[in-house]
Amino acid sequence: MIKKSNNTAEFIGLLRNYILEQGFTYTLNPPISQSKNKIDEFLFNNKAGFCGHYASTIAMMMRSVGIPARLVSGYLGGEFNAKNNYYSIYQYDAHAWLEYYVPNQGWLELDPTAWVSPERLNGSLSQHSQLSEELKSNIGMTLMGLSDVALVNWLRLQLESFDYQWTRWVLNFDDQKQSSFLKNIFGERAKILSGIAVIIGLCLLFALVYWVLQRNSNQPTPLPVKLLRKLQLRAFGEFDNTKTPGQIISAIHDKYPKIETELNSFLHEFEKVRYGNKSELAELKKHYLVLTKRFKNNKRD
Repeated sequence: MIKKSNNTAEFIGLLRNYILEQGFTYTLNPPISQSKNKIDEFLFNNKAGFCGHYASTIAMMMRSVGIPARLVSGYLGGEFNAKNNYYSIYQYDAHAWLEYYVPNQGWLELDPTAWVSPERLNGSLSQHSQLSEELKSNIGMTLMGLSDVALVNWLRLQLESFDYQWTRWVLNFDDQKQSSFLKNIFGERAKILSGIAVIIGLCLLFALVYWVLQRNSNQPTPLPVKLLRKLQLRAFGEFDNTKTPGQIISAIHDKYPKIETELNSFLHEFEKVRYGNKSELAELKKHYLVLTKRFKNNKRD
């Protein structure tokens, strides 16, 4: 039996009756469409989908009979945080509906989701009793997906509260909030006193940096370096800090070629101790004492 309508309201009523009589369902996991005519497949075969399916299908049906219609997308619902008095809006709260035009009335809203799942219009998908399991399977192993566990849900809410405070006080800390914050601290002389506070803060920062640099510059000379310097002083009577350990040992070898073996052994142990192996320090000292004796013997010769 073919039913006819005389105006837009009647046509919408016929569409609603068809959706309800044919047993359409709302689901987050609709069948995958293989047809090129996806709206036809949805209307006559699958009969299961989420807000986007219903909004786009009804908009197309209205356009097919000359009723101007357009899709609208946004968010529906959210999770209220009673502690900080704000709503958290998530990606899964995205929603689609439509608007249609009626002469002398303008654009009117229509949400076909209400026909098959009135509960969806009451808040967030996370609060939808029939779709909670589908939602958790879609979002996977996340804190929201494990929100049934009391400890996990508490941790999720704490992290979201921290994110909210960070966004509010750091990311959104604009000029107006800065001025208000400074007035609360310094009063009417906020600009002058805050400027003085900044200068004092910078002075303290520079003083701290200077102290750290001075502290690092006064670090005691490591024992391996002291031994190497003593060898250089014994060999040349002065210390040249522009040369690497290898260059110093090579220069000593040029002057005292007979102690090449001892010099190479000292350099080998020096590198092990200097770059991490502190257990070889005693062995390095032995090689140093051997070299000092060889210096004396070479001078006598």
